[in-house]
Amino acid sequence: MHLTRMLGSLDAIKESFEDNLIHEGFTPKNILMEKTVIENGISTNVNGQVFSIDGPVLKYRRLRYANDILMKDDTRYISMTACRNIHLIEPTQPLIRIYEEKYKLQIENVHRTIGTMVLYPESNDNYFENEIPLSVFILNGVCIAQGGSVIEIEYSLYRGDKYQFSVDAKPQLVNIKS
Repeated sequence: MHLTRMLGSLDAIKESFEDNLIHEGFTPKNILMEKTVIENGISTNVNGQVFSIDGPVLKYRRLRYANDILMKDDTRYISMTACRNIHLIEPTQPLIRIYEEKYKLQIENVHRTIGTMVLYPESNDNYFENEIPLSVFILNGVCIAQGGSVIEIEYSLYRGDKYQFSVDAKPQLVNIKS
């Protein structure tokens, strides 16, 4: 089993993790690990730039499975200022669609970095149930709404033995003045 994750396309971000798994013949399952409100806010460094969300922030962490194999340890930090009462919603569609449809936010940009690390079986907070060291991809990203406000910070771990990443980039038109 190998899944391909598309990077660089807002359309790909709007696709459902579960729908993609079903389309590829897998049975998806999610386990909610944490849903808490952080009063003080949070920040992250993506591509050498610091991005912050002032509190309150919803921390939403799920373990995401395909055929009972943990594929992704997914943690999102969501602005509760921009998305009031989001802690009362049980997402049945991608969060980015919820931001756009329920909260009428226009997504301006998504910045992401991808790195790797090795998870050892005895590592704290390791839910991949690996018996030998496991390489994982680390996806660190931010979702920015029109006007520059950070709506979401993501920190997700993807199984390195089950995922590959694809980059889809479209050239932007440049208005050259003579």
